[in-house]
Amino acid sequence: MRVFLLIFMLFLALITPNIVKAQEQAVPIIAVFKDKPDVELFQQYGGQVIRVFKIIPAIHGLMKPSDIVNLSKDTKIKYVELDEKINVLEEIQWNLYQIHAPEAWSIGGTYGHHTKIQVAVLDTGVDCTHPDLAANIAWTPSADPAFPSACPDTSGHGTHVTGIVAALLNGFGVAGVAPQVTVYDILVCPGGSCPISDIVQGIQLAMEGPDGIIGTDDDAEVMNMSFGGSGHYPAMQDAIQNAYDHGVVSVAAAGNSGCPDGDTVLEPARYPTVIAMAATTSAKTIASFSSCGPSVTAAAPGENVLSTLPGGTYGTLSGTSMASPHGTGVVALMQAVRAIANVPLLKPSEVKAIICNTAEDLPPAGFDIRSGCGLLRADQAVQAAMAALTTVKITQSLPPKIVVNTVNQTLTVTNTQSIMVQEQTVQTNTFTLTKTMPSEKIIFSSAEEKLVLFDWASLFLAFIAVLLLGAIVGTLALRRI
Repeated sequence: MRVFLLIFMLFLALITPNIVKAQEQAVPIIAVFKDKPDVELFQQYGGQVIRVFKIIPAIHGLMKPSDIVNLSKDTKIKYVELDEKINVLEEIQWNLYQIHAPEAWSIGGTYGHHTKIQVAVLDTGVDCTHPDLAANIAWTPSADPAFPSACPDTSGHGTHVTGIVAALLNGFGVAGVAPQVTVYDILVCPGGSCPISDIVQGIQLAMEGPDGIIGTDDDAEVMNMSFGGSGHYPAMQDAIQNAYDHGVVSVAAAGNSGCPDGDTVLEPARYPTVIAMAATTSAKTIASFSSCGPSVTAAAPGENVLSTLPGGTYGTLSGTSMASPHGTGVVALMQAVRAIANVPLLKPSEVKAIICNTAEDLPPAGFDIRSGCGLLRADQAVQAAMAALTTVKITQSLPPKIVVNTVNQTLTVTNTQSIMVQEQTVQTNTFTLTKTMPSEKIIFSSAEEKLVLFDWASLFLAFIAVLLLGAIVGTLALRRI
């Protein structure tokens, strides 16, 4: 028996190397020669040639690991390298990190998107089949009679701008500031030239939306205008004013004229109804080409920004045209958290104030004509847009005793019903709660459920008041007994 086991073990020892060798799989390698590529030598070591390089003395091919070891020892070989794969450029680029966009995506559960938020990009058109954009592009009208659609892009500028706003977060290419927002690409600058008549028509299209009616749910909430002129254009200003009056937030490029005389901001960026964006570098300094002036609102990345280009490609461009869509994307995120909370969207003036108040100050300290209020901060702007969104939902009809003081913004509500506070039902006796509101006039209908904004301190005081009132009523009842 022992003799049999010994013979069996010797047999295994003899065949094991051949089994292992038979199981070896050829792997891709690059064999670099000291002099010139030697195909015959490569094949002698069991290699399968895929291609021979010309710019380096090397052969790309397949070879089993054991043969690779032997090949690497050959005196004609300089080195052998496995043909490894490396990743393309990171999808989230420096520009998004500079404005803290990734941190903003998780605030309020938006992840950069809400179906009620539409962004209109007024530009040169768009590559509507680009794999990093197509899913977000909902409408591509043309404001120019000579062109039936904004697709395809007439110069590439509009595709690049659209990518900065809304390129998909899909694991490849690049990501936009608001990576799932709905985009209306409107052609107003065919070939890179923007007639004022086309701009006015483009603004009208953005305000109407696909249904052609101003004031409906499909109207754009935000407009990006990465163009500008040094003259005065009353028709364009009036159109933007009309959009502003209808609650549309307009964001525009400050211009690329540098700062030779202290005020070089172009129209429409210089209008008080517009958020004017200057350009920063990757070093968080203001780009030398960025226009300056007292109308600059804030700054965002605008030098060597990687984004989408026609033909499903990518490339870098520089200019305040690249800074503007960063601002547009942040505005979309701000309005998205409001829409998700089912509260009114911010007014254009409120958006502009938040953008300014939450910006990261850049040298020199305080407001300056180069960076305005400072570097755009997506995370802080979105957080500010969510401020005071704690809600009290009236679960039954309110009695008609509601007083709104429109001068002091004081809201007084008398309620004898139950209220719902973040899923916790609190039964109340009759009490009166008075709260001074930071928002503008609030109108309630006593026959419908409404959202009332309170802060936690007021809720706590109200709750204590109810407890005290209950205790007093209970004490009186006991005394009568």
